[in-house]
Amino acid sequence: MKATQIRWSARASLLCAVAMTAVLAGAPTRAQQIEACFSPRLPGGCDPLATVVKTIDDARKQGSDR
Repeated sequence: MKATQIRWSARASLLCAVAMTAVLAGAPTRAQQIEACFSPRLPGGCDPLATVVKTIDDARKQGSDR
């Protein structure tokens, strides 16, 4: 990996962590709704960026239902 790819990966990981924390802090969750993702993606693991995007979309949909 090139140094720029590592820096980008570290920034993407930090952004995902911050976004997920903000989403989880803003809404009560049940234990079965919590999913741990790691970046870079582990074999057989979830995709961190896709998980953050889906969580935000779900929260927006849930918020518009109220």
